[in-house]
Amino acid sequence: MEFRKPILWTGMLLLLMAAGFLLPQGDRMLVIGHPGMSERHMMSIVEAADGRLVAGTRLPWIVVAEGSSERFTLALWKAGALAVANDFIGYGCMRENDRG
Repeated sequence: MEFRKPILWTGMLLLLMAAGFLLPQGDRMLVIGHPGMSERHMMSIVEAADGRLVAGTRLPWIVVAEGSSERFTLALWKAGALAVANDFIGYGCMRENDRG
């Protein structure tokens, strides 16, 4: 019976992470491009979605962006983002000076 607790906690953690990807909400989003994209290309995706770049990450193809439109997430996908998630998911990818 004791082995069920780690499985339960792992399942809950995975569910929370999935919710961050499946139900992105708010003004700030983690925008993920195709691996190998430059930060400049990511900036063009954010600008095409009428957003602004808030922070880069250690990886140039993952950025944090902000937009005021209700359809910001959809606009990012249409502009070429591979995935969009709540920005808290990318905290580990942030550069030290961008965390706060």
